[in-house]
Amino acid sequence: MLRYSDRNIQSTLNISGGFILHNWNVTSNQVGFRDLVLSTMNQAATEAANSSRKFDARKAYFNAFQDLYALVQCTPDLTSLDCFRSLNWTINESPTEKNGGKTYCAEL
Repeated sequence: MLRYSDRNIQSTLNISGGFILHNWNVTSNQVGFRDLVLSTMNQAATEAANSSRKFDARKAYFNAFQDLYALVQCTPDLTSLDCFRSLNWTINESPTEKNGGKTYCAEL
């Protein structure tokens, strides 16, 4: 991760801006996949926000052929609340019906 700015960024939360890269493949079980993505990402966000490392990665079972891999991270200078708010906003903005993707949210 690289972060830079023309002003002080230590302990500053700014969730405006970011971009989404997603896979265009749509899963056949969109509701089940969306529910799994949201619950897994929310669990990861809670764990990361309450961790001194501000990081969590996890794997969830979707079906016999697919697993879900999730990774969330905040910069360690953010408070637990700011980390959780940032991750929660990013999760809610992510396209959860797609079979994969990346959402980047940072001060741009």
